[in-house]
Amino acid sequence: MNSKQLDNEALADFLDGTLSPQKLKEVERLLQGNSSVARDAQELSEVLQLLHQLPQREPVLDVWPELEPKLVQFQLEERMGIFARWRFRCARFLSNFAFGAILFTQAVALNTENKMRQYVMPEAISSGGEG
Repeated sequence: MNSKQLDNEALADFLDGTLSPQKLKEVERLLQGNSSVARDAQELSEVLQLLHQLPQREPVLDVWPELEPKLVQFQLEERMGIFARWRFRCARFLSNFAFGAILFTQAVALNTENKMRQYVMPEAISSGGEG
């Protein structure tokens, strides 16, 4: 095993102590023969030690603040009469459709502007448009 063969996975396994005895000897021999690799291994070892000293924290996933208003809205919609509910949902659909149309128009305008920039001469821009 030479310095080009010591990949990150082998180095991580070495630092974790999970290498087979044969691989362990090869990595140790490489680290003794290559000071650059040994320095990298030492730095990585120090970083890992610092990370292991950090307190363990469980992730907190609280979706209720986002879910509750939607649930309340759904319950209110279900209490409406069939025609009121249909009217409300049609209005929401039209609102979403209009919002999508606005986004689409903006995207087309930006795309058109970017394509038109290739036809504008840079010296016309820098001179203020006077030709």
